[in-house]
Amino acid sequence: MAQYDILIRGGIVFDGRRSPRFRADIGIRNGVIAKIGVLDGDTAGKVIDAQGCNVAPGIIDLHTHYDSQVFWDPYCSPSGWHGVTSVIMGNCGFGFAPVAPQNREKAMLTMTRAEEVPMVCMKKGMPWDWVTFPEFIASLKRTPKSINLLPLLPLSPLMAWVMGLERAKSGALPTAAEHAEMARLLNEALDVGAGGISAQRHGPLSSQRDYDGTAMITDVMHDETMLHLAKVLGARNEGIIQYNYTLTDVMFGGDIEKRNMIRRHIQEVARVSGRPVLIGALGDADRAFVKDSMGLGLRVYPGYMTTGLGRRSSESRATSIAEQAGALDKAGGGWAHATSGSIEEVKAKLADPQVREGMRADLPHLTTVLGDMSGWLLIQAATPELVKYEQTSLRQVAADLGYQDLVDAFCELNIREDLKTRWQMKALFTASAENDGANHNPDLELLFPKGPETFKKVADDPWGVPGGSDGGAHTKSMTQAHFGIHFLIQYVREHGFLSLEEAHWRVSGLPAFQACLVDRGAIVEGAPADIIVYDFQALGITDRVEAHDFPGGEWRMVDRPLGLHYVIVNGVVTMDHDKETGTAAGTLLRHGGALARAAA
Repeated sequence: MAQYDILIRGGIVFDGRRSPRFRADIGIRNGVIAKIGVLDGDTAGKVIDAQGCNVAPGIIDLHTHYDSQVFWDPYCSPSGWHGVTSVIMGNCGFGFAPVAPQNREKAMLTMTRAEEVPMVCMKKGMPWDWVTFPEFIASLKRTPKSINLLPLLPLSPLMAWVMGLERAKSGALPTAAEHAEMARLLNEALDVGAGGISAQRHGPLSSQRDYDGTAMITDVMHDETMLHLAKVLGARNEGIIQYNYTLTDVMFGGDIEKRNMIRRHIQEVARVSGRPVLIGALGDADRAFVKDSMGLGLRVYPGYMTTGLGRRSSESRATSIAEQAGALDKAGGGWAHATSGSIEEVKAKLADPQVREGMRADLPHLTTVLGDMSGWLLIQAATPELVKYEQTSLRQVAADLGYQDLVDAFCELNIREDLKTRWQMKALFTASAENDGANHNPDLELLFPKGPETFKKVADDPWGVPGGSDGGAHTKSMTQAHFGIHFLIQYVREHGFLSLEEAHWRVSGLPAFQACLVDRGAIVEGAPADIIVYDFQALGITDRVEAHDFPGGEWRMVDRPLGLHYVIVNGVVTMDHDKETGTAAGTLLRHGGALARAAA
């Protein structure tokens, strides 16, 4: 009888703990790493020849939105293809539980607007066999998964459940009874394995809007609510807080006092909870804030967008304004208002002269985030008379059709084609000299990077986690699930910013530590066998292509890894030379006290 289920022979091991690399065999049995060392005489059901390859822990992604996709895609692809073995979902305060049956449609509309998840996919792909958060966890548990999932309790649906949708969206301060009920439901969620809580707070001028064009529920929540729930985590000594608290007007306006007020609040949340608070970091000011927090003994940890180095983090693709509504939200309130609602509602707004004036007023902001609209390309027309303008700039189309104003031209063309015209806009978050204008804020260097020196600062931050792929969201406008592979290629192989030992700590061991996943992120005996095997010199990422593989025939952007030979999740091979094995080896990650109760 074989001693191991899988035996990985002769690879160079990077253990995810920054230990020096070493050559060893790894024996895997019953889903865990049973033995590491020289195992020459040992046998296994499957032997993987890792000569000339690196063997490392699976990549951990702390920021995804696979809350719906997991129900139709066990691999949560492209993440599962790119060596990601564990993800946190339910980020930014958005999600689907607890949600009353009569509010399901609005919950899906929210995800369509804010995270650009196609409505038809959710309608066809989600079972909706839950109402409460514990029921949602039970549904996730019985759903086949090829990666590991740690769900957070998002605060928008929690607040809507307790306060009622309209009252929660109004920005009202919850009553003492409502805060108590939120605390009770949070305890209930933690009991069944929730990994903590999440919230986005961008303020009433949020750059990421709800389905009706208004701010999200958590955008207008109060400090008191977050502190109240943070104390629940502190009393239990478990859970994490994903907290995207950056007011849009502060981000682009530079109000230093308001920014400092936000940071003092985040530190207070970390203090009263005693738990990790995961924030998105941008420039030098954020790095200084994190360093100051750590100096106070507070667990405030930064995550960075890292795929802009050597590869655009959001590659422009042709999309209609309905598909690109989330990006247009970032172009200012005028554009957010104009593009919110049903197709008929949006067409009516685009025809309204006052709405167009609001869009014109926000043109400076639009240019900052999506480029000069004169250069937008009409990629695909929906009516025969406009087909001849495909691959033509908006400026040229407008001139040919006799429009004197670009906003008028854009609105009229979209109205004529029932919003089906597909446009290619400038990619978000790309390095460009165009971004050095008056609207540029030096603290936003990761949104508007100037070159490798920006990313060298990220590499030099020992506690900064790469990635935050947003996997499951914005599937038509970007794909960043390759962030871990990209980090190894660009930050180590191409630029030499880090050693491989440090890089594997940053994409595996460090995020596991920050998310309190105590048994993940490292290759050690007794740990679950979440492992990747790859050829470092051959490692690469394919070009991005459109895949029409979502429910309802919806398309998305995808890419795949090169040189990644094996992905192993809980001791089972899920990817073999970029081919799915079809095994549902993933599990729900219930950490801390919830894990102990589950084991009992």
